[in-house]
Amino acid sequence: RIDGGGSTKGTLLDIYAPQLQTGVAVRIKGGSNLRETGKLLELKSTSTSAVTSGVVDISTEKLESGSLMSLHGKNLHSDANVLNIMNDGSIGNGGSIMHVSTGRVTNGNAINIEANALTEGYGVLIKGGENLQSTAFLLKVESKGASPGGIVSFAATDVKGGNVLKVHAEDMSSGNIFQIIGEMSSDSNEKA
Repeated sequence: RIDGGGSTKGTLLDIYAPQLQTGVAVRIKGGSNLRETGKLLELKSTSTSAVTSGVVDISTEKLESGSLMSLHGKNLHSDANVLNIMNDGSIGNGGSIMHVSTGRVTNGNAINIEANALTEGYGVLIKGGENLQSTAFLLKVESKGASPGGIVSFAATDVKGGNVLKVHAEDMSSGNIFQIIGEMSSDSNEKA
C-alpha cells in the first residue's frame, strides 16, 4: 500500500527503466477467477474539476511506428467487448463520452477502422433513436469548410456486385426516406 497522506504534488510511485527493450516494466497476471465487480486494475477519481491532461495520461514525444496503447481481445463471445465505455449519468454543456481531437495535424485520419476479414456483421453499428427529438440525430456531420470532392465521400473499388450504398426504411408511417435542403448565399450565382 502507498499512502500519499497530505501530499499535494510530486510522484508517489516512480518506475524508471530507460534501457528496457523486450521486457515489461509492470505486469499484473491473473483474472481467470474474476467475477462481476472483480478487477485486476482499478483507478478511481473523486475530482469534480477539469483535469486538462486527464485522470490517466499516456503520452509519447516521438512515435515513429507501432501504437501508443494497444488493447487485444481474442475469441470474443456473446456480448464481450475489448473496450467498454459507459456513462451512467447525464451529458451536458457540450460534453461527450468520447472526444477525438487532431489538434494541429493537417493530414492522415482521425479515426481509422480496418475490417478486412469481416464477412458478417458491420464495420460500424449505431443503434437506438427511438426517442429522438426533431433536432437530434444518430449521426451528424458538421463542416464550415468547402471541398471540391464533397464533405462526405463514399468510395468503392473493384466492386463485383451488390450495392455501394443501401438505404432501407421499413414500416414508415410518415416522413421521408431522404430530405435534401440546400440554400445558397445571397451573393452567389450558383444553384443548390
